Amino acid sequence: MSYLKTSVSILAAAIVVSLASAPIAGATTGTPYKSGNYVKAFYSTNTPGATSARAHLQRLRWWGWENLKSVSYRGGGQHATNLDWYCRGAGTYTYRLTSSWYNAYGDVVPYPIYSYQTRIAC
Repeated sequence: MSYLKTSVSILAAAIVVSLASAPIAGATTGTPYKSGNYVKAFYSTNTPGATSARAHLQRLRWWGWENLKSVSYRGGGQHATNLDWYCRGAGTYTYRLTSSWYNAYGDVVPYPIYSYQTRIAC
């Protein structure tokens, strides 16, 4: 009987640890693609109550990543959007979509997420 109690206690502790370390939000960061004269990327998030979420469509320049289009959501719930940027005649660049969640104190939770990078000629 004590073996069963010990096994149940260990299992309960493992469940608590796994729930405590689980991410508190979810997101989809789509790989950017070209549609007509636009670079587009799909973004969706499901955030809990006191958090906010941000996403940035970026292109790589010689000095680093340039934010082209951004979206922010405050408070909990599900949100989805397509970020797009008019790129006609802009040349060929590498693009990506980044997303981050922030708690009520402004700290990144748990870490930023990056889409696949892709080269697009406009």
